[in-house]
Amino acid sequence: MQINVREVPVPGVGVRFELDQHDGGTLFVIAERSGRRHLGATRPGEDRPAWSVALDQRQAVTIAALLLGALHRGRAMATATAVAVAVATQRQWWSTPCSSGPTRRCSAAP
Repeated sequence: MQINVREVPVPGVGVRFELDQHDGGTLFVIAERSGRRHLGATRPGEDRPAWSVALDQRQAVTIAALLLGALHRGRAMATATAVAVAVATQRQWWSTPCSSGPTRRCSAAP
């Protein structure tokens, strides 16, 4: 299954990354230049978020590592290891070509 990620500039703030969900809604991450992240989702056919949560940089890295499976014997890996896993995975993910334009589209196969 191919996953499409839309990259939309948010002037003065950073970038919004959007992934379409199976139910027609959208999962999004807003990456601020300050390092803060916002994770949220919209319902099918709606533009307003159904929910969102603000994360500082440390929280965002921890959640990313957990989502990537950074667990060992039921305990979270040390932060340095989790960051290394997240960085290695990010490099692999973004090594796929992206389209250009006001809204970049990147695709990756899991």
